Amino acid sequence: MQPILLCDETYNNNYSEHYSLFVRLLQNCYTIIILDNIRKKYVYLKHVVITDDNDYKKKLYNDEIFNNKFENSNLIFSTNSIFIVPKAFSDKNNLSNYSKFNSGEENSEIYISESPFETSLHFILPELFTEIKNKFSSFNVIPHSLLLLKQAEFDTLKSRNCNGLYIFLMENSFEAVVLKGSSLQLFNVYEYKSIDDFLYFVNLLFELFKLDKDKDFINISGLVQKNDSLIKSLETFFKNIMFSKFNSSNIYSYKFNEVPEHFFSDICYI
Repeated sequence: MQPILLCDETYNNNYSEHYSLFVRLLQNCYTIIILDNIRKKYVYLKHVVITDDNDYKKKLYNDEIFNNKFENSNLIFSTNSIFIVPKAFSDKNNLSNYSKFNSGEENSEIYISESPFETSLHFILPELFTEIKNKFSSFNVIPHSLLLLKQAEFDTLKSRNCNGLYIFLMENSFEAVVLKGSSLQLFNVYEYKSIDDFLYFVNLLFELFKLDKDKDFINISGLVQKNDSLIKSLETFFKNIMFSKFNSSNIYSYKFNEVPEHFFSDICYI
């Protein structure tokens, strides 16, 4: 995937104190999106491709966008070390021990984020992302999985009978959210090495929650082309595949029409 830079004519660095900054950090790329809080309009999108950890830090730390002061700034981190806890089972006195038990990490810092469906997300950042978080210590820390859960929640407000699977595709892993009757059934992150692995996990979720392969949806977001071999293989077995759209509650620069919505739609459900 090539680098992308889309900038609305109304974007102005001199008014950055009226903007919200969102930086999505994935394993091999980062994306910057800016929301104009006055116009309630997304006005800036930049996507940067990364080759290794040193390249990541060099490009991110020297990105001139950080020379501006924003109304609020947010780092959105992807991580496979994340799990969901129903609020009904969250004992505040034991959250730290519970998180360490589930993650298997004794010495890593555990972050906790409130999430939809009366749950909370507990997560650990990879070493590189921990360093980035410390570099931008004043920024809000957000787990990427929160965005997928918020998208699912948004759809349940429009329909009382949402049945399907939300997938955010990353390199060799994907986040999954299952809804049935508009109720959250599952959140998890799955790692895969091949298309067959990926299809196995998707089929397992449909069977486990008794979803209909002909009627119930699979909503896909992430940096994957619609004609990718993984998508084509998925279409062989599942008939109601859709690609994520931008949050309809927001306004977007016409410049955003230049990219597939499902590449970056997740960020707009924050």
